[in-house]
Amino acid sequence: MRNEPDDLTHRLAQFERRALRERTARLEAEGIAERATRVLYDKQRQLLLLQRTTAAANESATLPEAMERVLHEVCAFTGWPLGHGYVRSRVTPEVFLPINRVHAPQPGANAPERFERFWEQTKHVTFRTSEGLPGRVALHGKPAWIVEVTEDPNFPRAQAADQAGLHSAFAFPVLSGSKVEGVLEFFSIEATPPDDALLDAMATIGAQIGRVAEREVYAEQLEHSNRELQDFAYVASHDLQEPLRKIHTFAEMLDTSYRKQMDEESAHFLDRIQDAAQRMSRLIRDLLALSRVATTPRDFVAVDLNATLHGVLIDLEARIRETHGQVQVDGSLPTVCADPTQMHQLLLNLIGNALKFSRPGTLPVVSIAATVTSGTVRLVIEDNGIGFDPQQAARIFRPFQRLHTKDQYEGTGIGLALVHRIAERHGGAVEATATPDVGSRFVVTLAGQESY
Repeated sequence: MRNEPDDLTHRLAQFERRALRERTARLEAEGIAERATRVLYDKQRQLLLLQRTTAAANESATLPEAMERVLHEVCAFTGWPLGHGYVRSRVTPEVFLPINRVHAPQPGANAPERFERFWEQTKHVTFRTSEGLPGRVALHGKPAWIVEVTEDPNFPRAQAADQAGLHSAFAFPVLSGSKVEGVLEFFSIEATPPDDALLDAMATIGAQIGRVAEREVYAEQLEHSNRELQDFAYVASHDLQEPLRKIHTFAEMLDTSYRKQMDEESAHFLDRIQDAAQRMSRLIRDLLALSRVATTPRDFVAVDLNATLHGVLIDLEARIRETHGQVQVDGSLPTVCADPTQMHQLLLNLIGNALKFSRPGTLPVVSIAATVTSGTVRLVIEDNGIGFDPQQAARIFRPFQRLHTKDQYEGTGIGLALVHRIAERHGGAVEATATPDVGSRFVVTLAGQESY
């Protein structure tokens, strides 16, 4: 039987062991909570960094501009004092050129003069694929980390880095798909072990910036396409028009000088030559107008659609008189921010078509109305003409798509395609509805008209 002092000692020991276990468990729980809090904090900071770099990619017009903004964001995130970037040469793709934009401490910070000497060397150095830190990142398309740059055998700027007191470095690629379009590198004044989580985040950022490079490629392709269209416009307006003018001139000479001497069949052939030349000339002019919507646009200015309509009606005066048509306007048309020439073309084609596609025995009536709602102008052009099958509503806006033969109605099949492109260029659209033998209704929307 245990005596009372022994029992008290035993209980005290049990209490101490229990207190130790509880203290240990509490410390472990606090450690877990602290680590979880730290991880959560780091994740939140990484998320904020990704948000800022994504915004930089979306808001930057060029790749060097986006890279410069990301340099500042990454240096602020990591606390590393120096950051610099390289882009792939368009002339020599295996060479990466400095963008001459750097993140460095402001004057008065720690060792700014030494950093400046390192920067002076860096901004004049180019790297080939596999050469130096930028080159090895470009070769493998993955982030890389150097713990001690002064000891790395493939770091040509080791001496300058040593003089600047730099130790660790990491870099990551700017990827457009799988192609490395640029490299961003960063330097620390402390020897720092690799941080895989940081490199993973940098890889994501590199892919985000790569979207700017993709946009630049698309812009170059678009510019190339526009140049080709401009070349076509030149050929259409000069090289193609000139032989047509000669055909037309010689046909007129034959008509004037020899018409009376021709038999019926010869006169018919001459008429067909003249008609074909005129149709070809109209087709070339319409194709030229279609190509110029994007290639030779004018600046957007305030355009009074009432004045534009007045000019259109003057151009259509002969057709209105010939068809005994009426053009009615419901109220006053608004003033819009637009290309004045293209607004004239848009109304000219829509009203001209409404007059042209009239029903036999019915005088054409064209109604025009407009509304402005939340900065969007909505133009409605209606007629009482032949209409069309509603299933053809999308087809009629494609170039060369005709619902009727040229013998029934003249035209090239370009007019509504031109209307469609003009509406798109003005941030809007055009829609058509119709009922056969009742009429058609075209609705054109023009966006971004808050100021007018």
